[in-house]
Amino acid sequence: ITVFQGQAVADGKNDVGLRVGYYIPNDYSSYFPLQSEQTEEYIHLDNVTIDTYIRRKINSGLDVGFDLGFAGVLDKSDQNTILNMFPISIYMLKKITKLYGLNLYAGGGLNYWYMETKTGSMEGRSGYNMKLDFSYQLFVAELVYSTTYKQNETVTDVGGWGFKVGAAFNFVYK
Repeated sequence: ITVFQGQAVADGKNDVGLRVGYYIPNDYSSYFPLQSEQTEEYIHLDNVTIDTYIRRKINSGLDVGFDLGFAGVLDKSDQNTILNMFPISIYMLKKITKLYGLNLYAGGGLNYWYMETKTGSMEGRSGYNMKLDFSYQLFVAELVYSTTYKQNETVTDVGGWGFKVGAAFNFVYK
């Protein structure tokens, strides 16, 4: 009995992948007690993200997916993390075209950001995301825009623009 079988070409119904990327947050200034001219005291590791995902093909043109990621911000003076962010996303993608083996998808979904600050406070924010996804055999790239909300609050949208690249493993689950 074969439980899953790896394939070098994308003809299975499932993808699992790992991506790294560059991220530009909309606004996280209220998490830091400093004025904007003092922000050079931080290493913005939130500009570098890592995430993993799993996607399932529903039919030849529609996929559903789940992402789990990590981003953080360090204090340059003592190298301690002052903000950890764990974005989680559920989404649907529609295949737009396939050209010379390159697949182009567009879609969107819901996201939830779990955040933990240096002081130990934790909170979550929900929102939505929009995605453009490119894949060629085992190579994947994604352009994503996400936004977050907290009830009765209009600032600190930690969502933003992201560009990610990585590798995927396509498999058949029987």
